[in-house]
Amino acid sequence: MGKQTNQYTKTRNETNLTNEDLLDVDSTDDNGVTYESAKLAMSDFVKYLAQLIPTFYSLDGQISAIRTVLMNGFAAVFQNGTIINKADLNDVGYKLQDTTGSEKGSLGYDVGLDSATLELKNTLGTFLKSVDGKTGFGQSAPSAIVD
Repeated sequence: MGKQTNQYTKTRNETNLTNEDLLDVDSTDDNGVTYESAKLAMSDFVKYLAQLIPTFYSLDGQISAIRTVLMNGFAAVFQNGTIINKADLNDVGYKLQDTTGSEKGSLGYDVGLDSATLELKNTLGTFLKSVDGKTGFGQSAPSAIVD
């Protein structure tokens, strides 16, 4: 039997780990020639793993199943190339912005009014606005309304 670093009196698993728990590590500073015991905090180990494991946010890749991202009562669902924006009691929508953060368009749904809107803008202002089946066209504010 190899060198034992500790007499373990307790068992931890995914349900009772804490960030302050320590791991025993056989540590090497000389590429495996010699080893010595070292302690490592669980929180540091998790940070180390997070840097090694690619995620949706850090690396392009393939999503092979439907993904749902929950955000404070809202959900974005990625399903077969379609992005679905969901909320049970709240308004939902999409905004298009240029690189300066200026809004250039939006698509929204007002749950309380059961109303949808589509709006496109340029530097002069809104040039297309559609609300509940009525569409307006114009350079600064829609002037013509079409049913």
